[in-house]
Amino acid sequence: MSNFVKTQNLLLRVSVPKRTGRKRKRGSDGPWVEDPAAVEAPHTDPQVLLRSLRDNPDNYSIQPIGLAHENHRFRQLPDFQYATSTLPLANMLRETFLPFQYPKLKAFKLSDDRRNSADPDVGPSAQFSMVEVPYNYSYRQNPAVKVLQDEHGRQVMYNPTASRKFIMHSVEIDAENILHGSPVPLPPEESLEPHIRTTIANMRKLLDDRPIMTKRYLMNHIEAPTDDSIRSSYAYVGYSFKSGPWRDTLIRFGVDPRKDPKYRHYQTLMFKIVLPSEKDSSDDPNKWMDARNVWRREGKPREKNKNTHLFDGKTLTPDGKVWQACDITDPQLRTILDTDKLRSDCNTKSDGWYLNGTWAKVKVLMREKIGIITKGGTPKDDDYRRVVEFPDLITLDNLEETSIGRDSTISEKEAKMLSDIRNLAKQNFRLWRKDLGVENVDVGMADANATDRQSQSTANSPTRNRDADDRLGRLDKEPQEAKGNVDREDEDMEEDIEERESTVVVGSEDEDYDDDEDGVDDLMGPMDEDEGSEGQDDDD
Repeated sequence: MSNFVKTQNLLLRVSVPKRTGRKRKRGSDGPWVEDPAAVEAPHTDPQVLLRSLRDNPDNYSIQPIGLAHENHRFRQLPDFQYATSTLPLANMLRETFLPFQYPKLKAFKLSDDRRNSADPDVGPSAQFSMVEVPYNYSYRQNPAVKVLQDEHGRQVMYNPTASRKFIMHSVEIDAENILHGSPVPLPPEESLEPHIRTTIANMRKLLDDRPIMTKRYLMNHIEAPTDDSIRSSYAYVGYSFKSGPWRDTLIRFGVDPRKDPKYRHYQTLMFKIVLPSEKDSSDDPNKWMDARNVWRREGKPREKNKNTHLFDGKTLTPDGKVWQACDITDPQLRTILDTDKLRSDCNTKSDGWYLNGTWAKVKVLMREKIGIITKGGTPKDDDYRRVVEFPDLITLDNLEETSIGRDSTISEKEAKMLSDIRNLAKQNFRLWRKDLGVENVDVGMADANATDRQSQSTANSPTRNRDADDRLGRLDKEPQEAKGNVDREDEDMEEDIEERESTVVVGSEDEDYDDDEDGVDDLMGPMDEDEGSEGQDDDD
């Protein structure tokens, strides 16, 4: 961006002797030798020209060219840039006017086509902003950046204080093939530091016994000198899925959990936990008075308990928010998980190998128990008898069994849990209908939704809603065609693919909170060692 300045400068042409291309050692009387790398084109390097003036104090000429009445000084970065390389008119002007050749100038002709175009060539705007004063960007290079020379002699920028980048192989959940080794070249293990080689060997031993594990399980079963040694070892031992039932887990190379139902035990459940202390501290006005708290998050110390990855339904260690099905030891939840009713094909979107009702019951029930534990209470299994008895497979045929109806003995909490299970189990129903090309099959489901909402509002009322009963009676009469020979389990409603987290907020059930929890679930996220340490946000 230039600043216009009026001047009365004299423009001079300074001519120095032309370089011959020969060279000899400076200060010697040796013969001149032809330089094969010399270029006949004129040199415009200021250093070369100034050196030539010093070498030829009596052999240069100065010729006045004219007066410069204005000068443009470029001292600032531009606020806007407009690229004209894709504009036909600008390219034509560049080809015809800039060469200053009469035949090309004569060939210039504007188009008189008056037809409307989807992409008209109107050129840049006369003004890009209403702000006439340019911004002062005050650009400065990072003081930690150093300038080094690479092996080819070129200058490169290097920041020795930048955090080290680690490799984690990620695969799409619907990928046809999984990884059997690193897809990118890695440094040989022999060239790694001894503590990293030891960490890789220990991680391989763990993966031999348990082919799929969360980061929290790994931290509880391996001793590593530094967190970086664990992050540096991921690329040598396994990969991870970006989404799906095994999200945020480290999977051993060559293992595909989508092919065998025995890997259902390693499916993950994710919950967003907000503790009372965290909620109250965010409302404290004095928290932001100390400058040390600005843009800083309080880290959590590493837990000494090596069983934090387990969930027994009574205690909770908030060092993470991801649990695997095999790490759930709560007897009531284990009754639901230890079932022989499985899908014939893996649902890679959400439910994995479990039926939609089974997985929804586990999620909702575990979320409820975590909420009670974080409030200081103890969950009672008798309060969730109806939840456990809910169907393992929720379809259009058994929607009436999942509806509350006129049961006046059901509590408000049970009604909400049963409704959450039902909604969670059928989240992916419309997506399934779209994939099969079936139209208007979810009419009965929509009617059932209205019935369930109306039944919840009148669960404790003696008034009977005949419209709701009529809708329930029509559920079995909905059309079932266009299903073909598709497996029944694949026809049923499936969970949405968006990987929604179950939120457990202590103190409020209606207010939404952003996820700013430090934990050890994200494979490449922070592993806070010391209390008060800083770290980046987890993107679980």
